[in-house]
Amino acid sequence: MGGPGSGYYLRFDSKQTVESMYDIDIRWMKKRGLLEPGTISKISWSINGEETGSVGFQVTKSRMILNYRNQHNGGEWEDIEDEIFFTWTGCNYGGKRQWFLCPGCHRRVAIIYGGKYFRCRHCHDLTYACQQESPPFRLTRKAQKIRKRLGASLCTSDPITEKPKYMCTGRPLNY
Repeated sequence: MGGPGSGYYLRFDSKQTVESMYDIDIRWMKKRGLLEPGTISKISWSINGEETGSVGFQVTKSRMILNYRNQHNGGEWEDIEDEIFFTWTGCNYGGKRQWFLCPGCHRRVAIIYGGKYFRCRHCHDLTYACQQESPPFRLTRKAQKIRKRLGASLCTSDPITEKPKYMCTGRPLNY
């Protein structure tokens, strides 16, 4: 019992996570001006300065055409051209917000994830890594997040010695 791979996170039925996939976020593209019709560019992903993947794309008024190569399980490389259409919703104070329309399920999404084709997380059946944590690890991560905001050590057994600026001291105020 308790050997390598027997942990909760590494169980046989764990799903692939969004953090392990290449993603394209329409909000990120909008901030960088990459959604203007006629734009031809490339998005690449890297780890430690080494490129691990890239996608070329061309934007028209109503869609984005992705061009990339895919290799499945060490097989032959396949050239893929994938169309992702846009949809828009109105904002409360005017203007319009742009979304991807997932080609698989036709949902309005902000992020599409790469597999053989770029689709939403529902089509790829993805989950978030934190959803696969056991309850003790999830609570530890939450405690560490609070400790980080307070400027304390991430070790939950260390005491928090200094009170953050503007934190109430617990003493009644003198009026």
